[in-house]
Amino acid sequence: MADAAVFLHGLNLGTLPTELKQLIFVHLPTISSVRALALSSFSLFHAFSSAESLIARQVLQNEIGLEFLREALVVRKTSGIKKWRKEQVRVILREYFDINTPIRVDNWTFSQAQLLTRLKDRIDSFVADFASRALSIHPITQEQGQVPTPPSSSELIRFGHNFWKFELFCNLFRLPNQYCGVEERFSPDELRREFFDHFARFENEQLGCVHDYLMEQISESFHDVAMHDVGCGNSQVSYANDYEGPNNGSKQYILSEGIQRVNRVIDAKTYEERYKQLTSHVWSFPGFDVNFLFAGLSAKGAPYGTLLGDINEGQVDAAVRPSMILYHDSGPYDAWRWAYADELPGRYFTIDQWFYRQRAFVMWDKARLTAWNLFDRPRADLGLEMNDPIDYDFDRAREEIDSHRAREEVWERGGRGWWSPGDETRLHWIAKKERSLFD
Repeated sequence: MADAAVFLHGLNLGTLPTELKQLIFVHLPTISSVRALALSSFSLFHAFSSAESLIARQVLQNEIGLEFLREALVVRKTSGIKKWRKEQVRVILREYFDINTPIRVDNWTFSQAQLLTRLKDRIDSFVADFASRALSIHPITQEQGQVPTPPSSSELIRFGHNFWKFELFCNLFRLPNQYCGVEERFSPDELRREFFDHFARFENEQLGCVHDYLMEQISESFHDVAMHDVGCGNSQVSYANDYEGPNNGSKQYILSEGIQRVNRVIDAKTYEERYKQLTSHVWSFPGFDVNFLFAGLSAKGAPYGTLLGDINEGQVDAAVRPSMILYHDSGPYDAWRWAYADELPGRYFTIDQWFYRQRAFVMWDKARLTAWNLFDRPRADLGLEMNDPIDYDFDRAREEIDSHRAREEVWERGGRGWWSPGDETRLHWIAKKERSLFD
């Protein structure tokens, strides 16, 4: 922390040789403490600036931790490129998937390291929130208000890995940053082959947990704008029944903008703030992308021909793909195998497991899952009633259609802004001659 830098400054470090000053810098715990110490005297600033790249990388490693460093470095490497070509993505992924090759990022700057540590802080916050929400409802009894044992370090690492992986997926496959023509867009099958097929099936289910969590978290802000904004109604932005058919393309677009943008959407508390975060600089409605994470997770290859529950341990690797990482706890794999025992082994991220993804069922240690009695009954015996919250709501679908029609009529009359049935008091009006395609 900055307190460490203040303490060190009190030791009159300015008299030390430059090499020793730099050695002190690289052992600081956080990027913020580097900044505080560097600004405490001219001689310390000079020592820092003459080895900025080395110091930034090493202290970033100190702060982020070795367990997340590989993902963090690839996120940094992919964060500043404005237009992607498919082959560029493949080169980055080959480097990432070759775990014996260190990730090289040249020319580090302090500001780049700061951006990553801010991202780390946001990921840490999401990890804590998701874990807390997931543990608040018992996955078998569905009792709420649970006060469970706090997550173990290994459990928190699994959560963290998948939020970093989510950010990497955004950097590589979001529409704005890579779009150079239709031919440069990865199809869902290509997303599967280039990305998801490199992970164990339970690891893809883990990323699906993060996807579903973030979808739920942006819903309040998104629905407020999609239900009331005239532009959204005129553009028929959907807000009912997200889990039917291709997932909500507008929400997928928001997710594709990455963790920091998602956080701003979640934090927006008024309609005006939410509208600003959700709409683009050009169009008066959210962007749209049905070719992002939901599509990639849903694109399954040809499954192995034996039901998962009937596969013996000697056949597992051929059926479900082993993980690149050596895990010392079988909990995530066992939970995935329990959930999909009556299905073919290529399966993951199905709608039937929505409730269990809300409980982050493939993130937990075996001991916690056993204490929950998760494995006492086959998943098929538990039915699908726990997924009732996402069942198709015909009444809501009809309300959405009626709302879209009403707002289309308001749009044609020149009304813009917040609308509700029978309430046009918050609209502003644009004369016909002043309207444009982008209003």
